[in-house]
Amino acid sequence: MDPVILLTPKFSSDPASGQDQLVRLKESYFQAVTLAGGIPVLAGNADPKGYVQLADGLLLTGGIDLDPARYGQAVLSETVTCDSRLDELESGLYRAFFTAGKPIFGICRGIQLINVTAGGTLWQDLKTQCPGLRDHRRPHQVQLDAASELAALFGSVIEANSSHHQAVRHLAPGFHAIAWSEDGVIEAITHETRIIEAVQWHPERMLGRPGLTDMLPLFQRWLALCAADGTRKDNRSC
Repeated sequence: MDPVILLTPKFSSDPASGQDQLVRLKESYFQAVTLAGGIPVLAGNADPKGYVQLADGLLLTGGIDLDPARYGQAVLSETVTCDSRLDELESGLYRAFFTAGKPIFGICRGIQLINVTAGGTLWQDLKTQCPGLRDHRRPHQVQLDAASELAALFGSVIEANSSHHQAVRHLAPGFHAIAWSEDGVIEAITHETRIIEAVQWHPERMLGRPGLTDMLPLFQRWLALCAADGTRKDNRSC
């Protein structure tokens, strides 16, 4: 059976009623998982432990900023916008999947959520705190660690899209960086012992896009890890 992948949502007000909340997500995430051979499922507000039983892997999607209070800081800039409900949902899901030993992958906000939940910190606003850096809201090259699985897939350099103003600052314990922008900003991390990986760019928007590295192999590799991990767990329970 194809691996089931849990995707984290975004919340917004329903413009039709002005009162009800919408649980939503851009279609590109569903397309990427489906093309790579998985079955995407959107998370809501159910018990994280129930989702762990349902899904073979967790994909933490891009979106709004994390509350700086989660890494011991006050808001430094009006550019920082947060959603405490989303922070709580995603951090709970991360901890549940981590405890269960199931694969986790993060995209954009996802890399930041993973790093903060695991004990790291962020640059709240690169333009404010790190003047002189390139514009990280535009496509750029990313240098890959030669020993990483990313480099095995794509070589030493990729052409990536970019849509972020925050980034990993101090790495959480148990993680190391495996990709950097030309100006030294961390662009990808991996856990030292678990199947946990995350990237700062948006690979779901890089499937066959001209001028960008095709990221379908990245999703295919991660879905294969989810499928293999689920098979091992099934075999142990027999």
